[in-house]
Amino acid sequence: MEVISRDRSTEYQRGATEGAPDAQQVIDRWHLLKNLREAVERLLTRLHEGLVQLPAVSNRQLDTHPRQKRTRAEVAASSASRLRRLACVRASRRTFLARSQHYWHCQATAHQPANRAQVCASRNLSEQARVCRTKSRLDPYLPFLQQRWEQGCHSAKMLWQELLARGFPGGYMLVYRWVQTQREVSESRPADGLEARSSDKAGQRSLDAPRHLAWLLVSDPARLEEQQRQTLSFLRQHAEVHRAYDLAQQLLTMVKERNAAPLESWVLRCSDSGVSELENFARGLQNPRIAQRGCNQ
Repeated sequence: MEVISRDRSTEYQRGATEGAPDAQQVIDRWHLLKNLREAVERLLTRLHEGLVQLPAVSNRQLDTHPRQKRTRAEVAASSASRLRRLACVRASRRTFLARSQHYWHCQATAHQPANRAQVCASRNLSEQARVCRTKSRLDPYLPFLQQRWEQGCHSAKMLWQELLARGFPGGYMLVYRWVQTQREVSESRPADGLEARSSDKAGQRSLDAPRHLAWLLVSDPARLEEQQRQTLSFLRQHAEVHRAYDLAQQLLTMVKERNAAPLESWVLRCSDSGVSELENFARGLQNPRIAQRGCNQ
């Protein structure tokens, strides 16, 4: 065994070291970029409630990145993807029509005793499927959560602590997922992730969930739409987000160009950035032999 490709988990590192001590360990690019996006997401989660207080961004303040002309390979891949989607739609339509014809055939013959029992049984199963719902430990506390949400408490940690005081037996992630759902559903946000909220506070904004916004910071800026660039410029008004964006784009460029030469200086800049999430991420790349092979391969 000469080369082992793995993620950044310490358990995989230990297993690879014990099983093949002479092999070169390589961090695969997919996990490297995935961990970078997760670090950016954690940053946006920490700052999310404060970001909505930032001032609006005018069109003059937008970062202008001219959209690059697509290559032939990209055009061919896009056309092939479109054809696959059309094929799926047509197959779904044929299935729907076949099932519809079967349903009306059953309805037409339901007066016959044998078929009537079959149709009734089918209807009962459909009704049971519609009303079937998985019970959650959070269900008894939903009225309280909704009341606190309407009162303006949107912190998952605070809501969880209040539920614990009321005897809630579940974990933090149940409350966190409920809060994320409320953010996505109740705020009625547009596709680009940014809109003016109907509020008494002038200039207050409604943002996408951090896991959606994180993609803007790790995407190729030349491929972003105008509204997405406006959201990105809005977020970059915050000093930590601005530094995180610049550092993330630098690492993306190194990986894309397969050039690990600037990696050591990049890790030092990350460590001194003042962004705790990226400092922790860079700390995991302190082994230069592994990190450089991850960028080069």
